[in-house]
Amino acid sequence: MFKRILVLLTLVCMMSACGGPEQANNGEGWELLGSELSESDPVVYLGGDLLVSFDEASYRENWASGHMSSSPPPVNFDTHIVVRSDRFSNEDCNDVVFEGFSEVEDGTVSLEFLPPDGRYCRSFGFGHVVFVALEKASLPPEPFELRDGEGHGAITVPIENL
Repeated sequence: MFKRILVLLTLVCMMSACGGPEQANNGEGWELLGSELSESDPVVYLGGDLLVSFDEASYRENWASGHMSSSPPPVNFDTHIVVRSDRFSNEDCNDVVFEGFSEVEDGTVSLEFLPPDGRYCRSFGFGHVVFVALEKASLPPEPFELRDGEGHGAITVPIENL
């Protein structure tokens, strides 16, 4: 009887979103502030757009323009910067999971998003906005280029903002 229940649960899990990647709330040098799907307007994905906030005013503006349903969590801008990454979701690729960031070469920091388990992803879907606070101490001490894991959305972060 137990084996039948286990097999049934496994089949149900395989046919649903069960077992999908879990989004951590934080990791080495970062904290997730928000991750939200916007089903209001379909978008064509041309690469991860990135916005960086170095102060409370730009953070609140970026949060509002991302159509987040909650208020922005507090951030200490003396020790952190906030990155907004505009992703996309559809029935082929609905798992947007931020894994962390790394310096991939001198002067370039890459934001890493979990790939959608080898599934083919179309470039059309709904917007998915992710906000992450990055510790300044974990970033290069000089100006650097910030990119999403696919090499899109490059932004140069000037030293006066670190």
